Amino acid sequence: MMPNLGQGGCQAIEDAFILTELLSDITDKSQIPDALQEYYRKRIVRSAIVQGMSRLSSDIIISSFSTPFKLSEFLSEGLSYKYLSFPSILTWNLKSFLPTIFYLQFGYLYSFSPSSFNPENIRDLVQESLKRNKAEVANVYKKLKDGYITYFTAKTMSLMEFNKQTLEITKIADAKDFRKI
Repeated sequence: MMPNLGQGGCQAIEDAFILTELLSDITDKSQIPDALQEYYRKRIVRSAIVQGMSRLSSDIIISSFSTPFKLSEFLSEGLSYKYLSFPSILTWNLKSFLPTIFYLQFGYLYSFSPSSFNPENIRDLVQESLKRNKAEVANVYKKLKDGYITYFTAKTMSLMEFNKQTLEITKIADAKDFRKI
């Protein structure tokens, strides 16, 4: 994979997602070859397209920087112009289209969406999350007292209280304790 699109790591993450999805359904070792073949079928086209786009981007970048064709120089030097070559002229002609090409290219690159969520799934997840968060907040508020400053410390992932009169700090609970609702 050429580095010009920064997609090597992205492809690895996509590969890992698909492999995890396929291999997590396996109940017997004999199913592994079929799962890997399915992985190949699911990934070959997309990864080949990304590889091709990366190669093309590399060629365009190399051509445009190593063959800086300028029409004004060509017109003054004629056929002896040192950058008179097919790649240099092609790159020069493509410059006005490159923003559109890049837009389409990155649109494709960022289109990988393995999720099967639909609007109803998302709405349900949000509602469940809000319900859980409200319950967790209510549980936290039960622990609050007058005359104390309550705070959360990320260092220990704990809810702490500071007694303003005695200046003592006490741990109320760990964050994980509030998840048991």
